[in-house]
Amino acid sequence: MAIYLIELWIPKEGMEGKCLEISSKVLDYVRRNRERFKELKILRLLRVFIGGKPWWVTIQEYDDLKSMEELDKRIVNVKEYMGLIMEWKKCIEHKESNALLLMDLLRDKWIED
Repeated sequence: MAIYLIELWIPKEGMEGKCLEISSKVLDYVRRNRERFKELKILRLLRVFIGGKPWWVTIQEYDDLKSMEELDKRIVNVKEYMGLIMEWKKCIEHKESNALLLMDLLRDKWIED
C-alpha cells in the first residue's frame, strides 16, 4: 500500500521568493542524490488556494510506511540536506503548516496515463 506524505505551509510574509529558492534547492538536491532517496517515489511541489490563503504543498510518495521511516532515519544524518531543511523552516509560517499521511485505496482501479 502506497503512502503519501502531504505537507502544507504558507511562506512568511515577504518570504515567498526565498521559500521558492530554497524549495528549488531541496528538489535539486534530491534529484542529484537519488541513491540517497531511493525510497522516495515521487516528490512534487504545488500551490493551492484554500480559504483564500496561498498554501504551498509538497507531495512525497513511498511504497509503504516502513520505506518512509527508513529514509527519515537515514536522512537526518546528511548535513547538507538538513541544512537546506533548516533554511526552509526559517521562511515558513509555522502556525500555518500541517502534514497529512495518506494511504491509497482501490489503487488497482485508479485511472492513470
